[in-house]
Amino acid sequence: MKPHCLLLSAALLAAALPASFSADNSKPDPRYPYRTDFANANLPWYQLKPGEFPPMHADHRVTGELIEADFIHRSGRYREVSTGRLRDFQLLPFGNVVYLNAPADLRDIPLGTDLLFMLFPDEHGAFTRAGTVQDTYTTLAGHSFSYRLDEARLADGKLLVTTQSLPKHQPDLGQSELSVTKETRVWRGDKQIGLSDLAAGDSLLVNLTARDATSRGRCTDIWVGEETHKLVTTAQRAKHDAFLKLRGLPAWIDRVDGPRLTLSLLCWNETTTRKELQALLEADFGVGKILDLAVATNELRTYNPPSDKMHSALIEIKKSSSDGLGNSGVKLIVEPKNLLEGFRQGRIVRIFSGAWKAEDMPWGETLSAYRQHPSPETHDNLPLEYPAQFPYRTDYGNAQLPWYQLQPGVVPPPFSAHCVTGELVQVDKEKRAGQFRMDRTGELVDFTLTPEGAKVERSSQPKAGAPLKIVPGVVSVMYHDTESSLADLPPGTRCRFHLYQDEHAAFTKASLIMDEFTWLSLNQITYRLDSIRLDQGELQGARQIPPPFDYHGDKVAVPDLGRGILPVDEATQVWKNGKPAKLSDLALNDTIIVNFSGEGATTPARCREIWVGPDSQALATETQKQKFAAEEKASPSPKAKAPPRKNGTGS
Repeated sequence: MKPHCLLLSAALLAAALPASFSADNSKPDPRYPYRTDFANANLPWYQLKPGEFPPMHADHRVTGELIEADFIHRSGRYREVSTGRLRDFQLLPFGNVVYLNAPADLRDIPLGTDLLFMLFPDEHGAFTRAGTVQDTYTTLAGHSFSYRLDEARLADGKLLVTTQSLPKHQPDLGQSELSVTKETRVWRGDKQIGLSDLAAGDSLLVNLTARDATSRGRCTDIWVGEETHKLVTTAQRAKHDAFLKLRGLPAWIDRVDGPRLTLSLLCWNETTTRKELQALLEADFGVGKILDLAVATNELRTYNPPSDKMHSALIEIKKSSSDGLGNSGVKLIVEPKNLLEGFRQGRIVRIFSGAWKAEDMPWGETLSAYRQHPSPETHDNLPLEYPAQFPYRTDYGNAQLPWYQLQPGVVPPPFSAHCVTGELVQVDKEKRAGQFRMDRTGELVDFTLTPEGAKVERSSQPKAGAPLKIVPGVVSVMYHDTESSLADLPPGTRCRFHLYQDEHAAFTKASLIMDEFTWLSLNQITYRLDSIRLDQGELQGARQIPPPFDYHGDKVAVPDLGRGILPVDEATQVWKNGKPAKLSDLALNDTIIVNFSGEGATTPARCREIWVGPDSQALATETQKQKFAAEEKASPSPKAKAPPRKNGTGS
């Protein structure tokens, strides 16, 4: 067996093997001019290149448990199985999520699911760019593996199984155990059954959770029988087809030749998925017919397709090599009626058949140059999308430029700060200074507040059809969504620090510090409780923004922005109905805002405080506002005078 096949087979059987598999990547392999997980450790890893699909086996594969997903920005966080470390990931434009052996979106995958991440290094060398993210079900089914149930020992929480490959006539690839609990869901057909309904000889596919370096984890879900496996995969494919038709087929622009564009369609380059794409093109597209193109970002978000779409003639459909992650092997030659600014080589577009209705993405997911959304979190990221507008380095681009240098008496411009999160350790109110512990790294950072402060904008939509009302301000510290003093921030609170360089180029000057309560409030984000597992010390919450009004004055339904696990413990404080409460008083569908503790390398941020409902949140803000006003009255301090406000956002 070839080395890379051996690695893949070991990964497929990771749930069944008694020990973790480690390939010997010190061996040379002349087929690959870069490092891989199984060879060429002396070579550098493959570096992503604009307009190039990464070759197969160029990725670094990591297994992790999904603990946070941002549906809008196609990103998230996972706990690495082998080390327990918390890791961030961002899906590449051609990156794919695969669930139940079918294309999917991050919102389809339950939190806690064990996933295989196929990663590439970012500009800092960290493996954060994901080409493919897939669940255990996919890893097994995609290579014809399943488990045959030999014996169910439910009293011990065990299923004794044999790994098999029925299509390859391999009935015995080794025995192992699967762990189950009372929370394990079992599916036969489209119905949920009990663990006790399992029978010897059943063919099983599973998803896992809670794996680590010494444990195989436990089953979250078990799908019983080959018919069930076909059913759930088919249903997931149909779900994703509808998802794509609403948003348009993603593609990137290979070339611009005069009035014509060559587009490469992006999809999971698995045989069935590519065949389905071909069938879709044959059914809904045709040479000589009109299709619509909409400019999109690298997050695959569009602006306003009903108005911004460009009618385009489909000149040719070409088959090409499907080598490389995310490569469909299909190119379209199109001729738009007009060339838009976004129709440039390497940029992303969404494609709508003339038989489809080109509609906006769901509210909150779509971008808007007019920023009519009530939450800045859903706006287009100006320094990411338009880096040339910023004559300094930002957290999102212009790495070749120096960071903005503070000027006395001048409030710094938008997006010029280096923003980090960390747990406040101590403060010195008189010196307007303090120390915090950086998230993940644990580095202790000494900081001093700048006298000029920072711009902060608050947006609201006062009535139906009205434009956003923007209220700007200049502050240095915000706590509970109101201006505060540094001493009001309790040590142990995780804060967001907007930092600038000192004379030694160290980021020690803070223009703005705010707690999570404030950041959520400014962005009009709350969590809706979808799961309460106090015995496991966690809540699961869906991030949401308030429904805006459409042009007819009706509220618009807004899908969830994301989902995350919120750890809690006996020290977590709760307020409900404006009064102190207990964790046990929390209920499903409660709307909450939280403050966190800091985050360690392997320890996620814990909920220090939880406020349930707008009344509790408003009371916390009003109480802090009155406290700060009393402090200012007792010991007034001069305010920094802000210069005239410039364009942009400061939140």
